[in-house]
Amino acid sequence: MQVSIAYPGASALVLVESVLIPLEQSINGVPGMRYIVSDATSAGEATIRVYFEPGTDPDIAVVNVQNRVNIVLNRLPPLVVREGILVSQVVPSMLMQINVYSTDPNADQKFLYNFTNVNIMPRIKRINGVGLPVNLGNRAYAMRLWLNPERMRAYRISTEDVMKAVAEQSVIGSPGRLGLATGKTFQSRSGICAAVEELAERGAGGWGDRLDPASPDLPGVSPLGDGGLSAHPGSVAAALL
Repeated sequence: MQVSIAYPGASALVLVESVLIPLEQSINGVPGMRYIVSDATSAGEATIRVYFEPGTDPDIAVVNVQNRVNIVLNRLPPLVVREGILVSQVVPSMLMQINVYSTDPNADQKFLYNFTNVNIMPRIKRINGVGLPVNLGNRAYAMRLWLNPERMRAYRISTEDVMKAVAEQSVIGSPGRLGLATGKTFQSRSGICAAVEELAERGAGGWGDRLDPASPDLPGVSPLGDGGLSAHPGSVAAALL
């Protein structure tokens, strides 16, 4: 049994102290458990592997572990809860490794990672006997803000103020509809910032017409997990039993 945790931006020490210790204390002693091991990386990812006695029903074991995880959710950082904690049946043995690469110079590692996630990983998941396919690293598209300390001091704002302003400027509105069964008028509004340029052009919390304390770009979530073949960039995926 494996419990997967993501805490973007956290170091391994922060993951251990704020996430792994509370989870281990809660999961330890779950019915049928033999022993438990865990590890954390500087990429903001951690796993807890729970080994059970032979003959333990894996479906019941998943339910028991999930219940133990739910007990301590209110003690975990909000970002960890928002990212989600995955409890899955998996044997920590790698069945195979897949290297996806391209000779197209326009296809970088971010593109290949997301291409693999969308087009290849769903097919691997449907193969009988595969427990958990993993796209190594985390280069999923994510918007990053580079903060300007000098401008932040001038506006007297903190990083929390920036995050709050971005959240307020990126919402999904549901105005509803007008009229009766006939002649309905539908209204919709998208407030999600779908592009870097769109976020940069939006005002933020009275800081002026532009988001000058923070400069957005579109990197991968984590730069770890490099792959490739013959000097061509690539994405590496693994299939666990």
